[in-house]
Amino acid sequence: MVFSNLIAAFILITTAATLNKSGITNIGTPQEAALALKPLAGNFAYLLFTIGIVGIGFQSIPVLAGSVTYAISDTFGFKEGLSKKLKNAWPFYLVLGGATLIGALIDLIKINPITALYYVAIINGVISVPLIAIIIKVADDKRVVGRLKSKKAYKIIAWITFAFIGIASLFMIFNLIKPILHI
Repeated sequence: MVFSNLIAAFILITTAATLNKSGITNIGTPQEAALALKPLAGNFAYLLFTIGIVGIGFQSIPVLAGSVTYAISDTFGFKEGLSKKLKNAWPFYLVLGGATLIGALIDLIKINPITALYYVAIINGVISVPLIAIIIKVADDKRVVGRLKSKKAYKIIAWITFAFIGIASLFMIFNLIKPILHI
């Protein structure tokens, strides 16, 4: 996961630097993002971008499908784990297959991946606000974590993170509804 996030960060930084230099400020398709690499990679821009996207896919798809599968399995109390045999953890493997299939279907039904990533990032940001609060509370409860209770410094950092993401989410929501309210 660390490597996939590092690769994604470098792709974003490189693409943003070359796009901004070229005066391009809006990307609607992966092809437009690949064009941003043309000043850097010349005629190999599409190949370089394709290798990067495929590499990220190989790294991130198992992580995303696996994390959804573990979260759903934990929520519903399914036996879980890739070390378990299919007959002992079939709901786990069913969810894993379903998550992978949904990922493939998104591509097959031609949902714009850039737009999908944009909206998923927004949803994740907004959803993270209450989740951070829950995690902070659980990590501070000795009945749940025992002697591994959060230290004061970590709680402060977590609450500051909660505040920043919460304020950013509120500003975003306000800016989305502002035109509707004619403010």
